[in-house]
Amino acid sequence: MTCVNALGLIAIALLVVAVATATAQKTDIPSAQPIEPPSRALGTCLRLIQSERYGEARKLADKLVRDFPKSSRACLMLALADHKNHRYEAAKPNFEKAMELDPHDRAVWSFYGWCLYNLGRADEARGMFEKFLKAQPDYADAHFAIGLLDFEADQIADATTRFQTAIRLSAAAKSRSEEAKARARLADVFVRQEKLEQAKQELEKAVKLNPNLYGAFFKLSRVRLRLGDKEGAEQARRMYDLVRERIRPTKGHAE
Repeated sequence: MTCVNALGLIAIALLVVAVATATAQKTDIPSAQPIEPPSRALGTCLRLIQSERYGEARKLADKLVRDFPKSSRACLMLALADHKNHRYEAAKPNFEKAMELDPHDRAVWSFYGWCLYNLGRADEARGMFEKFLKAQPDYADAHFAIGLLDFEADQIADATTRFQTAIRLSAAAKSRSEEAKARARLADVFVRQEKLEQAKQELEKAVKLNPNLYGAFFKLSRVRLRLGDKEGAEQARRMYDLVRERIRPTKGHAE
């Protein structure tokens, strides 16, 4: 299974809003200990995760889980610290605990769906994304996720519709990075259908929307080469190498 970044801009925005209101919405009686940790602690944990400081994030989240055992948000942060570190099996039970503590928390459904996807549990992942879309039908990332599942199941027409929906919703929300990744995946559909010119157009739009999407540069180099554009293919390959090295430097690290 392809590893997908589940902490896209829209998902982060959803979580940040929920974190900011968690304490106000979920407290016990005034004389009792609050159910949820302070929003500042949850925000710190989220920022550590976004900064890829997973060990520190997990240590803080683990403390929050111990101090606030009824907190769905603390469990979510602990799950995310493992999920973003590609430790999906470790993340799974904490996602499930978070849902048990708060069955109505939509943010957990989406992230847990990506966890299941990365574990290869396609049917369960689809169920979580569909559940999310019943509550929030205009959430581009969930349509994108189901598009991936459809594409991998060789349901090409359904995948095309989902990616196109994700593109439309992302564009409406002015989320360039979300639109870019959906266009890059729509290009995969066109490649499979041997519609190389359409694939090239989608990939060129993708890298224009998000110049950091180095995987799209690599795909673009392959498509241009198949179209006979050797110079364009070499240019795209150079961009792939440059951007990938800037974002994921390999110096001093084994591949």
